[in-house]
Amino acid sequence: MNKKLVSLLIAGTLTSTAWAMAPNTDLNLMPYPQTVELKQGNIVIDKDFSIFIKGYNSERVDATAKRFITRLERQTGLPTLNWQAESASDATLVIDIDDAPKASVQDINADESYTLNAQNGRLF
Repeated sequence: MNKKLVSLLIAGTLTSTAWAMAPNTDLNLMPYPQTVELKQGNIVIDKDFSIFIKGYNSERVDATAKRFITRLERQTGLPTLNWQAESASDATLVIDIDDAPKASVQDINADESYTLNAQNGRLF
């Protein structure tokens, strides 16, 4: 059998195995969580959408929140002029960071775990 054909068959098998192991979902999450529990509810994204950063904060966290708002505005066409909420109770999205990163540059040992909860039209 031709070596190229064998290589293509092996590559195709490995690719289909990787697809079979991937989560079967339409959720665009990165990193993808170990468990996902979908429930009823909705989050209103309108001109009043706002973010509150609770716990650890830095220029990097602020820049990431601003980049998220910029993308949200571009995708929805809704300008969010006052996107920084004064308190967690006023915010649509609360980002709660427990601890500062262990290194200034993210590495392979960085903790990327997260929990996303939606309650009463707000994200926690």
